[in-house]
Amino acid sequence: MNSRVISLLVAVLSFTSASIKAQFINLQIRVEPELSAQVEQNLDFGAIISNSGQKNISLGDLNMGVFNVRMLDAQNVFVELVFPDNLISITPGNSAQIPMNLEMAYNDNGINDSRYAVPIPAQGKLLVPPAENTLQQRSASDVWREIYLYVYGSIIVGDVPNGDYIGDITIVLNYD
Repeated sequence: MNSRVISLLVAVLSFTSASIKAQFINLQIRVEPELSAQVEQNLDFGAIISNSGQKNISLGDLNMGVFNVRMLDAQNVFVELVFPDNLISITPGNSAQIPMNLEMAYNDNGINDSRYAVPIPAQGKLLVPPAENTLQQRSASDVWREIYLYVYGSIIVGDVPNGDYIGDITIVLNYD
């Protein structure tokens, strides 16, 4: 009895395999996310005289910092501006500091023009979502986009000794 069951099962399997005619294609495409940033122009408060008070660089001024970010069109990009509270003297023995307050704005239309920039909230963090794709606006081969970041702000120069004062401004870019 066991031999009949086995032969019946073999007959059913051979029948079904003979009737299936299909092709399977296993296609996998992997696109690595890519993100690049470039300094277009450094933020520069220039030469300042001691006790000169507040020095401002506004959005659109020639001395504001400008950064270009190139990314895949479909990426979420998280942008954060990190900067010290004070510029610090690099002269040995000089512990004077110059208070600094910075802001950032962005323009995501792909053109370096601060007139179209939108200020980033005071905490200095921004999520740039993927661009909205429509067939009229973008072609299928256009997978890249550029945004511009503008850094500007003020320093308050009190009674500090002459010298060079520096501070590192960092723009942190994370994507997913």
